[in-house]
Amino acid sequence: MSSSWYIHKDGQQLGPYSREQLSSMAQSGEINPQTQVWADGMSNWIPASQLTWLFGSAQAPPQPGPGYPPPGPAYTPPGSYGQAPKKGGPLKIILIVLALLLVLGGGGVFAALTFAQNALLDSEVYSLAMSALKESPESIEYLGQPIESSGRITGSVTTSNGSGDGNLNIPVSGSKASGTLYAEGKKEGGIWNLTRLELQGNGKRIDILAESARLAEATITIENNLGFFDIYFIYYTLEGGDWSDDLLGDSVLVPGGTFTFTVEPGQRYDFQVIDEDLDIYTRYDVLIDGDYTWAVDLDDMDFGLSTDITLPTGDFAFFQEPGFGFTVNYPPNWDYELYENEAWFSGPLAEGSAVEGNVYFWQADGTYSSLDEAFADVEDWFIDSDGAIIDFEVSHEIIGGIFYPMFFASGIWYDLDDEEYFEAVLIIEKEEGEHYIIGFFFPSSAAEIYDAEIDAIFDIFLDTILFVD
Repeated sequence: MSSSWYIHKDGQQLGPYSREQLSSMAQSGEINPQTQVWADGMSNWIPASQLTWLFGSAQAPPQPGPGYPPPGPAYTPPGSYGQAPKKGGPLKIILIVLALLLVLGGGGVFAALTFAQNALLDSEVYSLAMSALKESPESIEYLGQPIESSGRITGSVTTSNGSGDGNLNIPVSGSKASGTLYAEGKKEGGIWNLTRLELQGNGKRIDILAESARLAEATITIENNLGFFDIYFIYYTLEGGDWSDDLLGDSVLVPGGTFTFTVEPGQRYDFQVIDEDLDIYTRYDVLIDGDYTWAVDLDDMDFGLSTDITLPTGDFAFFQEPGFGFTVNYPPNWDYELYENEAWFSGPLAEGSAVEGNVYFWQADGTYSSLDEAFADVEDWFIDSDGAIIDFEVSHEIIGGIFYPMFFASGIWYDLDDEEYFEAVLIIEKEEGEHYIIGFFFPSSAAEIYDAEIDAIFDIFLDTILFVD
């Protein structure tokens, strides 16, 4: 009798089992005398009770009663549950396939395999995957170039009525390494999109879709490292283009704060910020190939002028005179006169304008013992000219990268013809007992007409002054 047994239990065919396994199952109650069994050489299923070596002497089939079906056709053997199980079923399938291949012949087999491979190579999933791989910086760094597929592709691509699914494993290699590109895609509305794209090889894993998302935009961070000064305006432009609108809007970037925005990578940009004193800081021709941070500090300050004002063109003139402890730039069509410890500059507020502005530098060495004393004297000047100080601030001025204590005052006064003038005055304490007073005045009627030019002229002087020994 065969040593391979099958049982039918709970609607399923189980096995094969050896006689010893079947005996153990009978002893444990896993099978009972009514369990249907079958072995090779038997024409039909039989109750286990008919096996004398399993349950003793053969027992009569059970009579109808609760839990038993009435006598009828015996269970059919396994297989389609109507035929006895056939040994070597998978082997038979293999033999049939081999026979089919023999009928096709070697050329036919090669043609079939080549057709399947070409279908995968022509698929849009393959095309999208390889294009993305060749544009992936991390993949290029790992594989080297050129990158090509380098072996037989496996997987499948199916489509139906504008929808589809694709799953490909693509061997790839470059000049430095090789790996496998795993690509998955879905087609919806007639359009393919990759849902997974990973390069794996020698412990390396690169998620190309995640990398592409990161590279789709670059984050620009502006950090205010100006010490005491707020940043009021932030602009950017593609190199040589028009400046963007102000990115800060109604906000202010305080010292130590940061502001971020995004741009398209792979381009050259100019960036510009303007502080509360309308000083300008510009970075030109910056290639953005990833996230970028500009920590704006005082060394970044421009010494040029905004292009939207009508100041005289040409290089700035340079002031340096014996006996004066400073140097400074001034507009090229302005002049100056020297007095004891004073330098007076004057010239048109704008190109072609007949309205003049005046800037003076007074070295008040030893005149005052403190900033407060100097400020009191300045206040008296305004009063003596029938004017008054209308704004006042205690701050610092940066000269040559050094912070100096400073008083700032602005106000109005009247000349002998009762014409009103506006004047801004800075009192800088270089060191104890050594003060510089810098004033800028012009007719008040010119303030609205030449507002930008006035600010720019004053910035020329303040941004370029340097103390010298």
